[in-house]
Amino acid sequence: MMVLIIVCLICLLSQCGFVIWNIIAIPKMGAIDGQRESVHLSVCIPARNEERNIEACLESILNQSHVPSEIIIVDDQSTDATKNIIKHYEEKYPALIQYVKGQELPEGWKGKVYACHQLGELATSEWLLFIDADVRLQQDAIEKLTPHLTRQKQGIISGFPRQIVGTWLERLLVPMMAYLIYTHLPIAYVQKSTNPIFAAAHGGFIAIHRHTYNKIGGHETIKDAMVDDMALFKRVKAYHDPALLLKIDRYVYMRMYHTPKEVIEGYAKNSYHGINKNNLLLIGICSYYLFLYLLPVVGLMMNGSVRILSMICIGIAILTKAIVDKVNRLSITHSLFIAVSSIFVIGLLVYAASQSYVKKGYTWKGRHYE
Repeated sequence: MMVLIIVCLICLLSQCGFVIWNIIAIPKMGAIDGQRESVHLSVCIPARNEERNIEACLESILNQSHVPSEIIIVDDQSTDATKNIIKHYEEKYPALIQYVKGQELPEGWKGKVYACHQLGELATSEWLLFIDADVRLQQDAIEKLTPHLTRQKQGIISGFPRQIVGTWLERLLVPMMAYLIYTHLPIAYVQKSTNPIFAAAHGGFIAIHRHTYNKIGGHETIKDAMVDDMALFKRVKAYHDPALLLKIDRYVYMRMYHTPKEVIEGYAKNSYHGINKNNLLLIGICSYYLFLYLLPVVGLMMNGSVRILSMICIGIAILTKAIVDKVNRLSITHSLFIAVSSIFVIGLLVYAASQSYVKKGYTWKGRHYE
């Protein structure tokens, strides 16, 4: 047991150092000054049953210090009041906002991907900014994004919005999204390397240049992708166009889920597909998290040096999570439950894999996917 705890301690110390390196390496939105060139930007919003979100989303865009060239919303077969809300804004701002009734979902397409495909065909600007209806922009978000667009000139830029959490399951799982990026991905290589393995994106905030979008074939080339944001990002990198993961949480925020059921459904549809349904990788991830975060808890039941080292391991794990949470503007109290969060991550991965294995598939916003 002593040897295992020592190995665990070394891994946790290395992980903490890796996190600090990533924090230093990640480009920060708003860090570029002095570039105030105007950029023609289309804000593209896929909306399916978003009556609770779409109004606040549109208000945050309309209040921008740099208003975009156009705002296009595709109503993806909504059954709630989404259409009425969007139409109201279109009538109020006819020169800026365009409502589009989404077409029926063709066979072989995923819902959001097809909505984004329609948006991509309709947008007329140099840059397309795809955002989700639950995203909110601070007043100077587009202004702070613009210098990054003008510097990069083409390619793709994505970032992880600051996550607003409410329910207990949100608090345990949602902050783990950023944590997994900071602890496993060498962020500097997202920009430096053309290898698609170094990729990270959030579908809630993706800016892509029109030339790049056309070059890679748009969303049609990833029409069956369950994790569409990563698929799009990796495709851009495969074509050797610039790709940037930007720290945007100071200017962009969202609440993805509002109930435990939404959390489970949302992550279940993405998690197993996010590891390419690789069972060996699944076993490796689960084993790694059991070893790193649960072994020290077991070590607390031992005596002497094992218990002391286990306490140190737990402290380093909490510290690392607290650093990531603090950097991403989340409450550091979430870090105290890193072991519990890890159990839920493992549970969700296993659940998602089992759903795929028995071919039950996944349900999201009234649609069922295999």
